[in-house]
Amino acid sequence: RVVFLMLARHVTIYSAKKGFCNMLNELILLIYQLFVLPQTPPHSLDISTLVELCDALQIKSGAVRTAMSRLKGQGFFILNKTAAGSFYTITPKAVMSREAYNKKVFIGDDVYLGWDGKWWLLTCGFESTQEKQRNQLRALLKSMDFGCLYRGVWLKPVDPYLWLERELENYQLSDYVNIFVTKIEPQETAKKLTSRLWNLSQLAEEYGKYQEQLRELLADYSTWDDKNCFVQQIKLFTDFSVPLLKSPLLPPQLFFEDWQGVTYRELFNRVNERLMLNSRRYLSQLVSS
Repeated sequence: RVVFLMLARHVTIYSAKKGFCNMLNELILLIYQLFVLPQTPPHSLDISTLVELCDALQIKSGAVRTAMSRLKGQGFFILNKTAAGSFYTITPKAVMSREAYNKKVFIGDDVYLGWDGKWWLLTCGFESTQEKQRNQLRALLKSMDFGCLYRGVWLKPVDPYLWLERELENYQLSDYVNIFVTKIEPQETAKKLTSRLWNLSQLAEEYGKYQEQLRELLADYSTWDDKNCFVQQIKLFTDFSVPLLKSPLLPPQLFFEDWQGVTYRELFNRVNERLMLNSRRYLSQLVSS
């Protein structure tokens, strides 16, 4: 029993540590995405500046340096040591790793501008011994915002930016899937089906909860200094992006007129614009000092 409790405690600590490492990795990539990539190349940051930025977020220097070494080993950064300091340059691999996040948070439903009304209809077939492949496919389709109509039948409006066949081949799942292209008419039927497939009523409640907090953030920002604006902007993208990440990307015409996702995204972008100038000024102050 003692050995079991010690092992359970070790697993718990390991899981917490692993979760923190993943969180810190994402946080560092977010900082580069918001404040480094918009600048002219090279897209690099001195480790001492990154440490100070993370210190504002109450993350210790040692954890940041360890995370950068880990990310460098994974091919996400290149280290350049100069007389001026140690500079980490973000790689295309790191930028690509943020593609799904960017699509949800920054681009949104604009990917469906000019949508022609076509849907993907996928049917899947597995043997009883292929549970692993079935679970892999289910996870992949959910990550791509497919909605499950029935067991083994999935739907999604055709996304011009998603190479569906390539994704299925990358995961070696194309042999289990039949892909059809169809239309759902009239549009009112498509709207009702959309609401059911992705449980939009539950998502609307989530948007409402976060929207109140976001309005409070917008009301308070004028009292903050540049450092606090930076902290709040990171919080905006780590905390307030949650409903955007949960919400499927769909053509706007499939939502009912009072869909809260539209209002929330507009508010999110407004807060981001207000905070960005002060946040970048804070970074400039650190770099110049």
